[in-house]
Amino acid sequence: MSNCKNEHHEHGHDDHDHDHGLPEGYLDEEYSLYKFILTDQMTCLNESVPDMAKNVFKPYVERLDQENYLESNDDDPQLLLYIPFNGDIKLKSICIIGGDLDSAPRTLKVWKNKDNIDFSNCEDIQATQEFELDPNLGGQIEYRVKTAKFNNVSSLTFFVEDNWADIDQTRITYIGLKGDYLKNKREAVKAVYEIRPQVADHKTKMSEMGKNIM
Repeated sequence: MSNCKNEHHEHGHDDHDHDHGLPEGYLDEEYSLYKFILTDQMTCLNESVPDMAKNVFKPYVERLDQENYLESNDDDPQLLLYIPFNGDIKLKSICIIGGDLDSAPRTLKVWKNKDNIDFSNCEDIQATQEFELDPNLGGQIEYRVKTAKFNNVSSLTFFVEDNWADIDQTRITYIGLKGDYLKNKREAVKAVYEIRPQVADHKTKMSEMGKNIM
């Protein structure tokens, strides 16, 4: 069983804002980052069924679908998700929907660009931002991140520390990420390669210059 348990903090939102009653489509395809997630490289520690974390990243219009969900093992409420992207993104907000009032996640810690977080060190590495979540069963609450801290993000790590009833199993039916897609990793590498002077080209130009001088 993981042991990154801290005492609950009071139900306040001093370190972040959240919005209720979002207009329909606010987190739709235009803003959603789920299509940029490398799902084949995503990992989740302590999920009850392998690869079930992929179920909760889906279009905003499907957010209330409870048929597909992520659930922790039945003797441990904690979850640790690693979410890589196929390019750099700027994260603006997070929306998480719990399975029910008891099993809904409560404390969420988020890290940017950390691929070495596990249950052995999550207490020692300070989170980029921490949230106290509402059950959000209607999917109408989003949590705005401190955007200055979430620019040029290539991966996110989510640590769900506990749930609202302190029961042994946590359930999540939806995770929505909103923000801007900045650049594709392959395109960025290709661009750098193309602007880099090539030795063969340089030699050819020098040879042509020599011929012209002669």
